[in-house]
This record gives sequence, C-alpha cells and structure tokens, in this order.
Amino acid sequence: MSMGNPKNRTMAEHHLYFDGGCTPNPGTGAWGAALYRVSPHGDAVEVWAGSGPAGTAATSNTAEFAAAIGGLRGALSHLTRRPAAAAGPVRVRGDSTLVVKALAGAVVVRDRRLARYAAVARGLLARLPGAVPEAVPRAANARAHGLAAAAAAAAAASRGGSRSGAPPAARFAPTTVARVTMAAGNRLHVTAASTDVGGDRPGRHCLIDAAALEGLPRAAGG
Repeated sequence: MSMGNPKNRTMAEHHLYFDGGCTPNPGTGAWGAALYRVSPHGDAVEVWAGSGPAGTAATSNTAEFAAAIGGLRGALSHLTRRPAAAAGPVRVRGDSTLVVKALAGAVVVRDRRLARYAAVARGLLARLPGAVPEAVPRAANARAHGLAAAAAAAAAASRGGSRSGAPPAARFAPTTVARVTMAAGNRLHVTAASTDVGGDRPGRHCLIDAAALEGLPRAAGG
C-alpha cells in the first residue's frame, strides 16, 4: 500500500486516521481508528487499529472526539512500547473540521461537554512528539470509517443483550482481546490486551474511560 507524497521524506512517519459517527444524530455512536507506519518511499503498513462504542446519546461531534481520543490512546500505547519505531512525525488525520481544528488549537470549543473531550484529546496529542493534526477528505478516511461502522453495527446488535445488564463490549482489531469491567462510580473501563506478535505484555494496549466518552451516569458520590 502506498500513502502520501514521499517527496522530501527522509524518515518513516506514522499516520493515525480516526472517524466517528452516530445514527441517528443524536443517537448510538461509535468510533474507529487505524495507525499506519509509512516508509520514506511512501509504503504504508497498518500497525494498530481499534474501535468501540461512543454512547447511546452521542452526537456526531462527540463520536468524532471519541475517535480522536481512542485513536490517540491506541497510538501512544503502540509507539511507547516500540521506541525505536516511534521516530519521525505522527500525522493525526480525520475528516471532522471541528476536531482537527480543536487538536491544533485553532478553534475555541465552547460547548462544555465537547470542551472536556477536546482537552483530553489535546493532552494526548501533546504526548506524541512531532504530532501534526491534518484534515483529510472523507474518501481518504475509509479504513477508520469502516471500523466505526462495524462497531456501530456491533453495538446495535448487542442492545438486545444489554437488557441483562451486561455492558456493551468494545471491538478492537483482530490482534487484540477486549475486556470490559465496571468500576466505582459506574465508570465503564474497556481494556484491550495485546496479543500481537512480539511478546508484548497483555493489558497495556489501550484503556478507554467510557464514562468520559459516553456520558454514562455516575453513582451518587462517584
């Protein structure tokens, strides 16, 4: 797979694509993200992918921020375990103008809920050296969109089982195993245990605090 213009590129880069959406709007949301390592010649290999629910009262904007947060957390986890491969810039790409501008600090997010998500996303972005937010056309974001669509379908299919009280399970790439637990204050924690080749220890792949992303109600005093 070839990606981007390799002109003037002297080292490998990583490109993170994210996308989120909900049906209807507002409604059930989901997110997806994929990380590629791109060689100086422009050849790209997907090295991480993840997806999951973004709440049953999501909007398109909250789902997009959930995608940015989930993608950035996944990319950070992947790259911090592989410092030798982490050299070079990370291009963080999405088709949401609001989220990309918020990541770049080019817009003030006035909605309180979205502002919290934007602050989390910017904090994660700051931990990626050389990270550059970039807006891309929807057509260039097909992989992340497909992951989000699959997660949305899985969430819709699991709603019947949610009557038993079981939380919806997040969906991750085939190389991961998701674990869902409820913690204090009705906070839904989703942890993906890495099972990829390389002997990485489980439980360090990705952690998503769904209480922040999904707006789940907290127990009294939580």
